[in-house]
Amino acid sequence: MQIDQSLPQDQLYFASYDETGVQVGETRYETPIRLDEEQVMALPDLVFSEVNEDTFADALAAKPELILFGCGPTQKFLHPKITAHLTRQGIGFEVMITPSACRTFNILKDEGRRVWAWIMPH
Repeated sequence: MQIDQSLPQDQLYFASYDETGVQVGETRYETPIRLDEEQVMALPDLVFSEVNEDTFADALAAKPELILFGCGPTQKFLHPKITAHLTRQGIGFEVMITPSACRTFNILKDEGRRVWAWIMPH
C-alpha cells in the first residue's frame, strides 16, 4: 500500500509497505529494520522468537517516547517482561502488525513525537 501524506521531506517516513517489505523514503527493505529519528538500520539477523530486552538497548540511551514493533502480517506477542523493562525506563512500547506500525509511526512523527520502530516485513 502506498502512503500518500504531505510529510516533511527532511525526515524519515514509511512511504509504502506490502507483504514482502517496506519502503522508507526511496529505499526498499525486505528484511527487518530499525527506524529512528535519523537513520534506518537493516537488521537481517533479527528473528521474532529471539527478540528480548537487549534488542532495544540502543533505544534506552536515546529515550524515545514510544517504540513500535511491527511483527509482520499477523498479530504476535512478545514476552511481557520486554514491555515491563521498557516501561520502567519511561518508554512506551506497542506491538502491532507491520502495516499498522508503519501508519502509526508516520502519524506520530507528523505530530513531532519521538518514536522509533522495529519492523519485520513478514
